[in-house]
Amino acid sequence: MSYPERYVSALLTQLKISFRREYTVRFQKEGKNGHYKYDFYDEERNLLIEVHGLQHFVPGVFSRVGGSPLEVIQQRDREKEQFAREVLRLQYVNLDCRESEAEWIRTEVIKKLDCYPLEKINWEQVRQDANASLILQMVELYQQGCTQKEIGEILHVHSATVCQKLKKAAEDGVFDGKSPRKIQAEKKRKLPTEKGRQGEAAKSQPGKRRATKELTKEQKAYEEYWKQEGIPIEVLDPYVNTRTVLRFRCRQCRQEFKGSPNWLMKNKACPYCKKTREIQKRIAEKYGDQFQIQSIYVDCKTPLVMYHQVCEEKFQMTYTDFMKRGKQGCPVCGKRSRGIHSAKTRRERSAAVFYEVLPQLEARGYTLEGGKFTGMGEPHPFRCHHCGEIWRTTPSAVMKGRNHICISHCKKKTPEEFRNQVKSLVGEEYTVLSDYQNAFTPVKMRHNVCGREYPVAPAKFTSGGRRCPACRTKFKRTDGI
Repeated sequence: MSYPERYVSALLTQLKISFRREYTVRFQKEGKNGHYKYDFYDEERNLLIEVHGLQHFVPGVFSRVGGSPLEVIQQRDREKEQFAREVLRLQYVNLDCRESEAEWIRTEVIKKLDCYPLEKINWEQVRQDANASLILQMVELYQQGCTQKEIGEILHVHSATVCQKLKKAAEDGVFDGKSPRKIQAEKKRKLPTEKGRQGEAAKSQPGKRRATKELTKEQKAYEEYWKQEGIPIEVLDPYVNTRTVLRFRCRQCRQEFKGSPNWLMKNKACPYCKKTREIQKRIAEKYGDQFQIQSIYVDCKTPLVMYHQVCEEKFQMTYTDFMKRGKQGCPVCGKRSRGIHSAKTRRERSAAVFYEVLPQLEARGYTLEGGKFTGMGEPHPFRCHHCGEIWRTTPSAVMKGRNHICISHCKKKTPEEFRNQVKSLVGEEYTVLSDYQNAFTPVKMRHNVCGREYPVAPAKFTSGGRRCPACRTKFKRTDGI
C-alpha cells in the first residue's frame, strides 16, 4: 500500500470500523467483461473511499514504467464514480492525496470524511501506525503463531500476498522464516515412527543373511555382464541392487539415461540409439534412402538434423513435423521449387499484362524494337515516333505515362516534315501558319472550318490530340489511355 492508503487504513482501524480493502466489482460492457477496484469499502455505511495520489493529477508520473496517460486515468476515475453512484447506489468519497504528508492527508480526511466520529481520533497514533512497515507487521504476527490466512484478515490483505511478502522477507534475511507452528512440526517429523521401529527390528532377523546371499548372486550376474566385450554403455553410479535406478551413458551418442541393472541386462542397448534406428527405418519406408538422420532422437519436441542426399542440404525439423510433410519431404527443395514457380508465375503474369497494353503504347508513339519482354524492371529498346530515335527504358516507366522524355534530345523536324505530318493526321482541315522550331515551341495554326487561328505546341497537336479551342472538337483517342 502507498502511504496515504496506510494512513486511511490506520484511521479506520483505530475507529474499529469493519472495512474491505481493494473492493472489486465486476461488470459486463458491450459484451466484454471488466471490473472496477475501489480502495476501501465501508459496508455498514454503504461508503466507497478512493485515495488518489499524484498520478491522478499530474501527467507523466509513472511514464518511465509504462503507466497510463493522465487523460486515461482521469477518464477511468470519472467512470468509477459514476458506476458507484448510479449502478451500485453507494456513497463515493475521493480523497486528494497528491502530497504524501500526514498533515495534508489529515486535512483532507477531516474535510471529506465527516461521517465518522473524528473528534476522538489520536492523530499521532494514526501517523505512527501508517509509518509502520506492513512486512514487519506480517513477520511479527507470523512469529506469534498466526497463520497466513489470519494475518491477511488482520491486515486486510490477501493470504497469497502474505505468503509472497514473508518469503521475500526470509530471502532478504529479515527473519529465519520459522514460526512456532513450523518448529513444532519439524520436531514431530524427527520422532521415530512405528514403521521405522519395525524396519530396525527386521534388520536383526535371520532372513537378512538369505537376502544378502541372493543379492550377491544378482551382483555376480551384473558383474559378469560388464565383462562382455563391445558393450557401448558405461555406468556412472555405484551398484546397489538390481532394482535401484542408476545413471548410464552411451559411448556412441554420449547421451545419459537412467534405468535399473535388470532393465539394462534385458535390453542391452541405449534407448536413444534404439529409438533413432527405429525412426530411420520409418523414414526409409516412406522416402527411401534419400534422408539420413545425423543427430540423436531425444523427444518429439527436439529437432533432428536431417541430410537430404538429392540436394545435399542439411535442415532441422522434429520427427513429427517431418513425417507430416508431403512427397517431397525436404523443406529446402520445397522452398526452392516454390520460389522458382513463384518467380516464373510473376514473370508470366507481367508479360501478359505488358503485351495486352503494348498496342496502346504503340498508339501513344512508343514501339518495342527487337527482342522480347524480359521483365517490368528490365530496360527495353523503344522507338519514339516523335523523334524517330531508339532509347532504352523499362516497360513499367512507359506504362506509367512517361511521355516525350527520351534519354537523348528528340531529333528536330524540318518545317516541311511537320507540315506533312499535320496533313497526314488531319488532311486539309488545319493549316500551319508559322515555321516549326521544336516539339514544344508553339506554332500558329488555323482551323479552316471555322477560320480560328491559335497557337499550339507541335507535340500537343500531333501526340496530345489538341485541336481548335473554338470548335471544341478534341481529338478522340482510340487507345483508351
